[in-house]
Amino acid sequence: MADEPTDPFLPHVKLTEYQRVIDQINALGQTFMSRFPNVEVQSWPFQREEAAAIVAAGNAATLEMAPFLATVCAVQYGEAEPADRLDQVKAKAALVNANGIAWTGMAAFANGLRARADDAIQAAATQNDVFAIVSGIISELEAFRTANGI
Repeated sequence: MADEPTDPFLPHVKLTEYQRVIDQINALGQTFMSRFPNVEVQSWPFQREEAAAIVAAGNAATLEMAPFLATVCAVQYGEAEPADRLDQVKAKAALVNANGIAWTGMAAFANGLRARADDAIQAAATQNDVFAIVSGIISELEAFRTANGI
């Protein structure tokens, strides 16, 4: 019995449809990040570090633990007494933590979805299988976007 003919276009379809998934996931991230200037996005790692220190310290928190966040608050709110500034920094730290949790959750979802799409697309036997997989992945991505207000 002869082997089934191989679809010569299947590798190309897999490649282009996988890139379509990547583009859609990138669009999700860009939509989230476009709410902020690039320079602010680049500061997220050290904002999160300072915010974690402030939150972990609780009542022992000091302005010296978060010089970046203290400066942000000074620019945002203007002059303040040290105790008031510390309250502002604690509030900012809570916001930074909440945003960090949201970002981390979105990144974990995107990472897992991309990996699942890659596995499924590589295992697909036909072009129609690839298209069905990608359609399902994009629908899932859109449902995530809608559920999370992105």
